[in-house]
Amino acid sequence: MNRTFSILVLLSFSFIAGAQELKKITKRSGTNYFAIKETYTVLKSTPEIKQGDYQQVAGRSVLKGQYDHGARTGVWEAFNQTDLEQKIDFSNQEVLFAKPSKMFKKAFILTQTENKEIETTLRPLFVGGDALFSSLLGHNIRYPAEAIEKHIQGTAILSAIITIDGKMVERKIVNGPGYGINEEALRVINLIPNDWIPLKVDEKPVNTRIELEVNFSLSR
Repeated sequence: MNRTFSILVLLSFSFIAGAQELKKITKRSGTNYFAIKETYTVLKSTPEIKQGDYQQVAGRSVLKGQYDHGARTGVWEAFNQTDLEQKIDFSNQEVLFAKPSKMFKKAFILTQTENKEIETTLRPLFVGGDALFSSLLGHNIRYPAEAIEKHIQGTAILSAIITIDGKMVERKIVNGPGYGINEEALRVINLIPNDWIPLKVDEKPVNTRIELEVNFSLSR
């Protein structure tokens, strides 16, 4: 009886010692409509590692899910306000649902064997959807002083490649009105995090070149 009791005590102690204490973190960045607010928990012993529930709100965008030792796990959901935009199972690396993205003007599959581009109606996915992508642009963009002075408005068209490992590379301007707008569009695109799910063809990820627009307009 005493031996059994001792074993139970030791097991209980091991469970308590092994339990991971969590600390809640709330981070805010910016003060405008596109301000970013993150709420999540971290391990007290290693506060740089996210563990447990996570939520990010930016403008109309809401992204939520869970972390396990700093890695996304389980099913994550992205909303445009209350409308579901994405549902991704990170444990099984599976996209369960995704609204077609409207933020890309064009997309081209880059073939390695023939060294050419094939235009496609399919799109790689930015985790968080169009709402988060637009909110990040709105959060970071600054209207160029030269364009304001000369009352210049317009659209900058940019090109970039989304690689098979979900990174955006080779960002560049294709066309734009100038007066600092082109440079500012490229600057804010460079601030977009490398958080992509590559386009797949026959269940295999492929490099994709995308074209997207950044609009600049002066309020009256």
